[in-house]
Amino acid sequence: MAYRVGVLTLFKSNNYGTFLQCYSLVKKLMKYKDLEVEVINCVIYNSEKNLFFDILKDRYSKTNSIKTFLRYLKLRNLMKKKLPLSKESFVGYDYEKAMDFINRQNYDYIIAGSDEIWGIFPGYMFPNMYWLNNKIQAGKISYAASTNRTDFTLFSDEDKKFISETLRTFEYLGARDNTTIEQLSNIDNSLDFKKNPDPTFMYEFESTPNLLNKLTKKYKLNPEKPVIAVTMRNPILGKAIMKRFGTQFEIVSIFRSNPYIKKYIYDLDYFEWAKVFSYFSGIVTDLYHGTIFSIRNGTPFVSVDDSDLYLHYPGKIEDLLYDTGLGDCYFNMKNANFDIDLMLDKLQSNMNMRDPQYKLMQNISEYKRKEAENCINKIVKTITDPKHLEKIEEEVNLAD
Repeated sequence: MAYRVGVLTLFKSNNYGTFLQCYSLVKKLMKYKDLEVEVINCVIYNSEKNLFFDILKDRYSKTNSIKTFLRYLKLRNLMKKKLPLSKESFVGYDYEKAMDFINRQNYDYIIAGSDEIWGIFPGYMFPNMYWLNNKIQAGKISYAASTNRTDFTLFSDEDKKFISETLRTFEYLGARDNTTIEQLSNIDNSLDFKKNPDPTFMYEFESTPNLLNKLTKKYKLNPEKPVIAVTMRNPILGKAIMKRFGTQFEIVSIFRSNPYIKKYIYDLDYFEWAKVFSYFSGIVTDLYHGTIFSIRNGTPFVSVDDSDLYLHYPGKIEDLLYDTGLGDCYFNMKNANFDIDLMLDKLQSNMNMRDPQYKLMQNISEYKRKEAENCINKIVKTITDPKHLEKIEEEVNLAD
């Protein structure tokens, strides 16, 4: 018997990590012969609209904004080809209609996650489709879900009650970071959360035959000269990096342009982006998945937050790095003690110790991969155990 499984997560995005977390999870689940897996093709209308307009915003360069928009179109087409999307789709903000749409897909189980599906941002109404209530007739599981950047102390008692009642209907609650577990446990301390690694630790690198040619021919990178990549628009950081490393290294922007960095590598596809980190001597990133793929490729890096939010609680990058023993690679530019020169000293030190750094990060990657696969095995066992399905059928009959 094949069990129909719908993966409910963020997947339509100009963000490489958003796609890769979904792709990695789905590819892993599809290896189990007892599962019939697809991505539930639904998005919140406002988030889709905001995504489109955010792409066009680059206050430093209209040209780079157009480049980013062209990348968005390219990635959108690739996403449709590479993900097993449900035939029916839903774009909207009506919560009840979203629940009805998901029920019509007739899944045996729904896996919610990974990524920030439980984060409430501008354009994300609450409740929204990622909060599966007790009307859902399928079994419910969350994998590596996150509430990053959400302050639940601002929620009403009624909303907190909804969260509690909703999460109690999940058979397995997997969260990606300790802050998510703490925030939701403060709402209901009876919830039993398991911490799950991000699914990109299970990502199997795809072939990228044109990547090196693209870097050397299109972007004129000298394969004999070391390269430092930067994912941040922050001009202060860009200026400091150019001043410190600009004569010895080629400095490039990836994902986002930086006003002090001339070369902007903007047209990588998802799989090239995952691999391009291996061509760099060092990386400065504010991206969660940029941090993960630095680790996955064994490339020396420093990770940076530039938000006051993370002065009050650990964000996802800080959580990941301290969890993996790489906390000394984490910096917050809003911290009163932040010193940009000390941060760049750390990057230089990591690059000087590339071989031991590579070995350390490969060991971390392998440990996290095994940890993630163990979590997936437990989830699949939950799905394929007939006793669990009988329990769900009994609950549905009682509800009717």
